[in-house]
Amino acid sequence: MDNKIKPLVESHLKQYNINPSFSQLSDIIQNQLIEIENFFQNYINEQIILAQLLKNQKINLAKVCISTTISRSSVYNNPNVLKKYINERINDIEEKDTLGINKTKKITQDYELLKKYIEHLKIQIIENDIFELKIQELEKEIKDLNYINKQYALENSTLHTENENLKFQLVNKQSNVVNFNNHSL
Repeated sequence: MDNKIKPLVESHLKQYNINPSFSQLSDIIQNQLIEIENFFQNYINEQIILAQLLKNQKINLAKVCISTTISRSSVYNNPNVLKKYINERINDIEEKDTLGINKTKKITQDYELLKKYIEHLKIQIIENDIFELKIQELEKEIKDLNYINKQYALENSTLHTENENLKFQLVNKQSNVVNFNNHSL
């Protein structure tokens, strides 16, 4: 096992930025590091085995019947006592969640829900930004159109004043105008 452990120790020393390197350490320290890593490898293997056992530890009515001397038919023939007792105890045990199995599921579900919610919020923020840009563009367009309208209003006012002046001049010069309809030739 030394052949597998030694490279692990070397890579962890490098990963954790521990100096000097493995080969520069004394034989005693090298052996101690190998012994420590052996412990960690055994610990990880035990965790893997426990995780697999936990994965297969679903409690149900059939498992209770198999693990006891009580047949399923006895349980099903006494639904108000045996079956109800087994089902209620299973619910109690699962609710207590001693091993935290359901907690992990709940956390995973909550995480997925939050992830979806965050994605939805991102989309809303992007849409709001787009709407704000459109609003800014439309406000600029309104401002430009108001400016153009003011220019047209000034031009209209100037033309109206000019028109009034021309009317006034026309009325004042009308006495010099000869009407050809009344004169005969």
